[in-house]
Amino acid sequence: MVLILSVVLLGYLSGTCAGLEDLQTENEDLSLRELVLELKNTISYQKRRNEDRARALEDMNEKQSKDIAVLTQKMKEQEEENLNLIKMKGVCEENARKFENLLGFTKTLIGGQPSDLNTSSIHPTVTHTPDSSSLFRKDILLAPQRLSSQPSENAVAFYAYLSRTIPSPSIHYVLVFDTVITNVGNGYDHHSGVFLAHRTGTYAFTWSFRIQNDAHISTELIINDLAVGAIYFDAEGGVGGNEGGTVVVHVDQSDDVFVRTTNVDNLGDIISDHIGRSYFAGWMIG
Repeated sequence: MVLILSVVLLGYLSGTCAGLEDLQTENEDLSLRELVLELKNTISYQKRRNEDRARALEDMNEKQSKDIAVLTQKMKEQEEENLNLIKMKGVCEENARKFENLLGFTKTLIGGQPSDLNTSSIHPTVTHTPDSSSLFRKDILLAPQRLSSQPSENAVAFYAYLSRTIPSPSIHYVLVFDTVITNVGNGYDHHSGVFLAHRTGTYAFTWSFRIQNDAHISTELIINDLAVGAIYFDAEGGVGGNEGGTVVVHVDQSDDVFVRTTNVDNLGDIISDHIGRSYFAGWMIG
């Protein structure tokens, strides 16, 4: 009897131990599955985070590439503009030299007198051959002129330029050239931009304006209410310069002479600075 109870008790204990082992194994499997699931979640989160970082880096690289392209284009445009400014500077300097030469020649005509010529000492053997008169005229042209240090009482001449840029001038906008360099006879008014003729005679007038980039402007020379000359300039992108006009015309005493824009719809600014001036000048020829 005791033996039987021992066997039964042993079998119960064996079953209990086996159940405990199965329960322990099941708990270990559950913990392992939870650990694997947690690892999967961690890996998935890290993957999404890496993808987000990669997209952010791609967006940053794309933005930097665009910025570099924009800066490269601006540098190219600046180089082109610098080249155009250098070209315009050369043109303006050449125009200034031409104007100075023309003004000096005009002053010679107005205030100078030919130097005393002793034609007999120059050509003591001149005879009335067919070429003698042409030789004499050549000597007169080549003879040095004695310039007058002071303008004659009847001399009339002025030159003025814009000291600033005029933004988008409207139709029939009067250009007031406010910086006066020459004003012999005091006929030019730098407040109104109008030259008032104090004497009747033949005058030469010249004017120039400068524009740049996508701009087109037309100006005209007005005597009282009559347009006697006009110039037009259409500048392309990245290109600009000065456009000038010259008029020789009869002017009566008390006539008003000035420069204004025409009735064309203008586009852009009239520029005037140390690189290229917009100017207005005139002088009496006779």
